Amino acid sequence: MVVLGIFAIAVMPALIISSGDFIVVTSPSYVRYVDGASAIETSEIGPMIAASFGLPLEEDLKWNGLEEVNLFKRPKATVVISVNGVPEGTLGVQGVAHFKTVEVESSLNTESLIKTIEEIQWKENPLIVDFSLDGNLFDISSHHSEVFAGLPSSMVALRDEVTSGIAENWFTPSELASLNVSVDEDFKLVSELYMIQQVVNSLLANKNLLKSSSPAFIHLAVSGLEGVTANHGFQSVQFTDALKLLQKVISRVATELRTLYGDDVVIDLVAFTPESSIKSRGRHVRSLLATSDSTSVLKSSLNLAPGYTDMYSAIFNICLWFMIIFAITLLYIAWAIWFMDPGRDSIIYRMTSTRLKRD
Repeated sequence: MVVLGIFAIAVMPALIISSGDFIVVTSPSYVRYVDGASAIETSEIGPMIAASFGLPLEEDLKWNGLEEVNLFKRPKATVVISVNGVPEGTLGVQGVAHFKTVEVESSLNTESLIKTIEEIQWKENPLIVDFSLDGNLFDISSHHSEVFAGLPSSMVALRDEVTSGIAENWFTPSELASLNVSVDEDFKLVSELYMIQQVVNSLLANKNLLKSSSPAFIHLAVSGLEGVTANHGFQSVQFTDALKLLQKVISRVATELRTLYGDDVVIDLVAFTPESSIKSRGRHVRSLLATSDSTSVLKSSLNLAPGYTDMYSAIFNICLWFMIIFAITLLYIAWAIWFMDPGRDSIIYRMTSTRLKRD
């Protein structure tokens, strides 16, 4: 018991101070980040993304790294790639900003962010994609599920495609290098990266989704690196090749998303260290359609007014500029009356002269 107590005391600091990496791969010019900002807690990444969209927050953002420079322009899409099992500083991906994270969670929880986006009554359903590997099944949650209907739903189905040669744009032997797809741990990582590429290809094939005025949020989770580490070790050639393949896929996906959204997309990369695996890894599984239905039923039963409408930005601009012009006009009138010459030729004298003569 004493030994267990000493071990628990020794592990507690590691749980508190374990830190990963938060890398902004690309962002528009009107969404800026403060250089030298403090580390961001992983639980605040979701609210930070909501703030960049201009959505209301339940609590003020504690992180001081987000600097908004344009009140009237917001990104069309935010894409987050979360990677588990990466030692601090070894990811090797360059970006426009790089911050440390405080890992209060063992994986990225996007549930509150998705709920915040869904609570706004948009003209059209926002594009929300949450991709991850749950056991041996690929979980692709989206309001537009028909876009991804043709993708494999499990690693078994994907393995059948690969062995039968149906899979398109599969990785070349030079890209796989020492990774062996016949090894389950290697195939899990490779299949995740392949499916991420296929998700992006599906979005490229459905560019009509870009016409929506609602923002898009895409979360792509990679957990297969932990299996490669457990099977081969951090110092192995397989781990090095796995990182290179991950970097290549991230670069490719970033290029394609910039082609899709232009300069109006934010691409973030969140790396969780292996130390966070000590914590509980319970994954929050949710249905986007079920949540949307339950939210609408609750609103209809309570007869609540929507927080925002599609006319919000127009009404806001009308009120803002009217108040500015009204204030300037009022200030000019007051200034003109204050410095008016009340002589015989002034309008004040002419208006009162008739009455004075009659008296």
